[in-house]
Amino acid sequence: MVLLPPFLDSSRPLIVQLSVLISVILSIELASMLIYATGGKTLRRVLGKSGNVRLMNRIAGTLMVGVGLWLALG
Repeated sequence: MVLLPPFLDSSRPLIVQLSVLISVILSIELASMLIYATGGKTLRRVLGKSGNVRLMNRIAGTLMVGVGLWLALG
């Protein structure tokens, strides 16, 4: 029982608890991958226009300068 999560109850059937745990983990993983794929598809469509690429570069550059200033002053 050392390698199992501490919230598993040893007085109950282990296979049921592990089945629920694995199904929750896989559901969260599926939702994450769907969000990631949808975001990539949307970003591809948005960045298909050259004006949006320039805007994205400016936003990214501003964020990098901001983080650099934060690190320098912090």
